[in-house]
Amino acid sequence: SERIIDSIRSIIDAAQPRRACYCIEPMPWMVPDGPEEYEKLIRDVDRRQFAAHMDFVNMINCPRRYLDAEGFIAPGATWTRRASSPPALRSWRHGSGAPTSRTAACIPPA
Repeated sequence: SERIIDSIRSIIDAAQPRRACYCIEPMPWMVPDGPEEYEKLIRDVDRRQFAAHMDFVNMINCPRRYLDAEGFIAPGATWTRRASSPPALRSWRHGSGAPTSRTAACIPPA
């Protein structure tokens, strides 16, 4: 976990992006592997130019998650962007309970 955080920070700090974000996307057999872990990673990295593409379909990697997709996704479904939150923590709402792809977009400061 610390290795991932340090790697992301060093990339962002070296590139010093002003209008772009460094964004990662979940893969079925990689960590972090769930909505709560991604939220924690975004907070731990603590860089405005870091975001995560929250493709929940890529996180469904076993029968348990497939059969209870809404239960797996729902804990992260109330993410809200607050003034103190990184730009990557955007509002997301689920509808049908089926896993769908949603993007937590990074919007650089003006």
